[in-house]
Amino acid sequence: METLPEKKYCCMCAAVIKPTELWRLPVNLGGGILPYCMSCQQKIFTSHAALVGYKLALFYCCLEFNVPYLPELFPKAKKYNRSGAWIGYMTAIREAGYHNRNGRCAGFQDGIREIGKAFGGEYATLFVSDEMLEAKEYQEGCIAQEKQWGHGPMDRPYTQDDYEELDRIWSALIDGRPNVTAQTELAVEKICKWTVEQSHCVQTGDFQKAKQLEDLIKVEMEAEQLRKKDELPQDLEKIHGIVKACEEKGLLGLSYPELMKKLHPTYDYPLDVADQILMAIYNTSAWNENAPPAEEIPEEFKPVDRFGEFKEDFDQEDREIYRKLGIEIPPKK
Repeated sequence: METLPEKKYCCMCAAVIKPTELWRLPVNLGGGILPYCMSCQQKIFTSHAALVGYKLALFYCCLEFNVPYLPELFPKAKKYNRSGAWIGYMTAIREAGYHNRNGRCAGFQDGIREIGKAFGGEYATLFVSDEMLEAKEYQEGCIAQEKQWGHGPMDRPYTQDDYEELDRIWSALIDGRPNVTAQTELAVEKICKWTVEQSHCVQTGDFQKAKQLEDLIKVEMEAEQLRKKDELPQDLEKIHGIVKACEEKGLLGLSYPELMKKLHPTYDYPLDVADQILMAIYNTSAWNENAPPAEEIPEEFKPVDRFGEFKEDFDQEDREIYRKLGIEIPPKK
């Protein structure tokens, strides 16, 4: 049986590729490990599906990832497609034993390779129902852009460059702004479209129309306070609002210790319980990364009770829980 390396990292998201997700590239490409985790493989499939449709995308991904294209597994793959069609297909591939075929990972050469056979005759993939895919896979890439921006003017439909520019302008105006309302989004959408159209007018020498569009953009930005000089007063909370909120909560006029007590309510367990909780989280992360568990939480992760938030000592219920879990209660300091 082929021995696969214990730890490899995805070249897209840098996550550790799980042992169950490791797959070999063909020998003519070095025979190494496919450098994508399953989640990123699904993203690549989704990207292809947005451009060529999911049927061709599945064939292309099988070719790209060196996975056998086997339409007879599609019905079984449908059972596992909650996380995506490609993940469902790969689950079916592994369940059928193709991850260890005669001591090796099966490759693209082990399935149907001729595109004519793949999409015609008894192996036609047209019977693959849309249920195999989640709706979101049709909303990626250009399809999502067309849904948001439309197709553009009748005399000059949007190109892919136009869509990219629309997305860029949208991000520049929207990203990082708090409390974006539906009205603001509509205004920004108009500004994005007018800006792209204005750029086209400048390129074609229609400066009069470009000036008209510039005036429209300026008016819309002023109305929605999208100009740079308007961002600060719109985005910051007024100081009297903060004071009023503190007053309503009864926080004004308190001494510092009293204020800290209000802001830091006590927990119904000792500090050591917090240690145990954090250590369980830490060891779970270590387990996910194939690292050895720790017997004690690292010093930098230990909580410090600066404000007296935790119970000072274990009560009978705490002691009983520790006893059942087999955890020794630390000596009282």
